[in-house]
Amino acid sequence: AVDISPGLKLMSYGFNSPTMGDVSAIQAAGTMSIDFKPILYFLPEAMHLCMDLGLNYNTAIKNEVSSEAYLSDEYDGEPTYGGLGYNLGGSMDYYFANLPIALKLYMQTNIIPQGEPYPELKTGFLSIGTTFVIILKRHR
Repeated sequence: AVDISPGLKLMSYGFNSPTMGDVSAIQAAGTMSIDFKPILYFLPEAMHLCMDLGLNYNTAIKNEVSSEAYLSDEYDGEPTYGGLGYNLGGSMDYYFANLPIALKLYMQTNIIPQGEPYPELKTGFLSIGTTFVIILKRHR
């Protein structure tokens, strides 16, 4: 009783940490947006509340290991960064009546691998924003 749509996201990000060094990376994510409009029928016609889920893969463009990582017993000597993570968030979408677009206000948590010396651990960051979405098919 919900509408589900697939998606693909490409994103670049970076962080500079005294512990993990300087990392710049690219993320590719397969996503799924679950629209609860069929269940929440009492909302205004143009408003849609959605939950967004995704699995991402992260790979480094630049990975400069910090001096603190070099001194750690956990560091194996290979400056590697990358691996799997996931995205989880929600959005409120406003569908324009006479246009095939929607305005999306979103909040999303991105869980990504940490840098050296702890690449097997995960860390996260929160992104909040707005975007326009192209509507390919309308239900009438």
